[in-house]
Amino acid sequence: MMAISQIKERNKITQDIIEGPMGREYCYVSTGNFHYGIENEVINSRAAFYIAKNPVTVAEFTAFLEQTNYPYPKKDLAIMRSYSPYPNCPATNTSWNDAKEYCRWMRKRTNEYFSLPSEIEWEIAARGTDKRIFPWGNDNPTLTHACLSYEYAPETTDPIGMHPQGESPFGCMDLVGNVAEWCLDSFDDERDPHVCRGGSWCSDSEQCHSYDKIFSYPAEKRETICGFRLMYLPEDLLHLYKELASEQKITSETETSQEDSKPIEISSDKPSSIPDIAAEVTADSYESQKDTSNEIPDPSKTAFSNKQ
Repeated sequence: MMAISQIKERNKITQDIIEGPMGREYCYVSTGNFHYGIENEVINSRAAFYIAKNPVTVAEFTAFLEQTNYPYPKKDLAIMRSYSPYPNCPATNTSWNDAKEYCRWMRKRTNEYFSLPSEIEWEIAARGTDKRIFPWGNDNPTLTHACLSYEYAPETTDPIGMHPQGESPFGCMDLVGNVAEWCLDSFDDERDPHVCRGGSWCSDSEQCHSYDKIFSYPAEKRETICGFRLMYLPEDLLHLYKELASEQKITSETETSQEDSKPIEISSDKPSSIPDIAAEVTADSYESQKDTSNEIPDPSKTAFSNKQ
């Protein structure tokens, strides 16, 4: 059951924000031509989607932990709460695997489709159509825009919604600063790196442009600066998404062993250094929410094409 919470016009984009499953708000991201990367490559998006207005909070992540036996040690939860001290702060100290497992739990609990956004989807949600370098435009960030490192580095994240001037064209908050956000993407590398976007509370303005990215590996490594937000596909949008996904030709054994095919290649980028927090993953009695019959390959190779 979804209810529209607001529709408004901003920067020639009509914001359409709905209340989705479990009360979380999602921003509609339409199809069309968008700009990607520092070179402003024009990308044609063929599939609309919803992306969460806010990153997953500490309260939402701990609810997931409480309702499952997911192996997230108490020491790691203490680290999360040291950097995100309030329930409505974004969850941090997460791994890519943690974020993926949360998405699977959401699918199982709601019987609807949730995933991490691809990095192209994330950047479209952050930039809109006008080549802006930050979600709010081209002005340098201030305390009203984002939780970043200015004259001094803050010690913790801020609760969501504290930086209204940082809103993206589609209505998303905190896409820059607070926590760097896991995206779906990886690329062919034996270290199995995954992409984070948006910078964190430790980042300065030169590290948090809407096209900047960092990497972390391996997938189970928890990073003190990393959280995530959800991409959501209601049934009508999921149908087109599946059609685009079915167009992909998956031929290599490596790709077919993955539950999500790799959306884009970013082999020209070098992984950046990220603080090292060792993950303590134990089997315990947790039963993974993974259900490959319910997951679709990411269709970004067909959903996005270079505009000639």
